[in-house]
Amino acid sequence: MKPSEQRLCDAHQISGLIASMARKLVDAGRRRPPLYFVGIRSRGVPLAERLARDLRVLLGQEIEV
Repeated sequence: MKPSEQRLCDAHQISGLIASMARKLVDAGRRRPPLYFVGIRSRGVPLAERLARDLRVLLGQEIEV
């Protein structure tokens, strides 16, 4: 990391943020399929996959990425 750069979140904090997003989607009523995630290939796909994984646990259903 360059001296002018600053780390905003570590791996543990990112996992917590993704889990929080998943819970907010569930709380907002996004419980019924179809629910699809689309990620921008550069970094959005891994984020979409992690979010879908957390939602699978919360909802007990498959989420397509």
